[in-house]
Amino acid sequence: MRLLHFYMDAKPLMSICRVTILLMIALTWDAAHLHSAFICPHIKLVSVGIDEPYESTLNQLRAVAANIGFSSTQLWRRQELYQDPFFVDNRHAFDELSFKKSLICKKFHRLCRPFCMAIKAIALLRAMTSIAEGDYVMWTDASRHINYSSADLRDLNACAAVEHLQNRRAQSMYGMVECTDLKPACDQDLCEINSDGIPPLVEEATIWGFRHMIPDVPRFMNSQHILTANLLLQNTRYNRMLVQSWLNMALQHPQAFCASSWTQDQAAWTILAFNLSLPLVNPCQNHRARSRISCSKDITQSDKAHQEVKDLTYVIRVLQNGLYLEDSFDRPVSQCRRASNFSSYYGN
Repeated sequence: MRLLHFYMDAKPLMSICRVTILLMIALTWDAAHLHSAFICPHIKLVSVGIDEPYESTLNQLRAVAANIGFSSTQLWRRQELYQDPFFVDNRHAFDELSFKKSLICKKFHRLCRPFCMAIKAIALLRAMTSIAEGDYVMWTDASRHINYSSADLRDLNACAAVEHLQNRRAQSMYGMVECTDLKPACDQDLCEINSDGIPPLVEEATIWGFRHMIPDVPRFMNSQHILTANLLLQNTRYNRMLVQSWLNMALQHPQAFCASSWTQDQAAWTILAFNLSLPLVNPCQNHRARSRISCSKDITQSDKAHQEVKDLTYVIRVLQNGLYLEDSFDRPVSQCRRASNFSSYYGN
């Protein structure tokens, strides 16, 4: 009887232990399979290259895209751009952009950027219509400065970059905060829109043309500048409207869009992002900690650092490893000394 009583008392205890063990096994299994539960969406790589050497960069991107996790590509040359129905229907407006661009190039003796790079928006919108809701498009510039055929592609994974973004608030990368500049000293914070030693990244005519989108000019002039060399956008209604708004800025205000002589599309995107308080990807702390050449007096070395942050492989590596801060336009940055000139000219 004593043995029976012991067995009867122990049976519930054994059941509890069994359930506990089963729960521990289940939790362990869930933790082990949590990462694999992520289903990578379709990710389309998008770019436009008009003539050489940019078409060669397109060929390099086409060759490496699948190896770094892209599902498909939309890499347009001149003929594909010119055949796009939206481009054809709005050819007059794009010719106006081309004319404004040529005036800017002659004035500043700079390399002309086709249609002030408003073609980024066209290509992105076309790509977004070709993929499902919730999938991703990634724009990258077909830069003549970057050789992807010799790039280090080890451990690069566009899916991992998207997975990391989906665990953050934005779930898209609306460009990257500009980290590098050509100032001989880097004792200030970002202050990139109008920093000393270089022409303003957003020029007066651009600000004047889009003044209705900038409620606080002095604060804008002391905000971060956004690089649009790489954009990673989830295909949502909001993001399609965002890109359409960017394109409308070019088509409806071509002079203001083209006026910032060496940024143009980036200047307009920065204004749009500021207006909407878009979340920002800021890799600057990691970039500067890893290399101080961005602060070098040697212009060649500074330019090398500047080109690195435009590199598609660098951006994917930053995103997939979380080597950035989630930033916003609400965070104050150090004051640019020239900003007072703009506040007196434009008011608040």
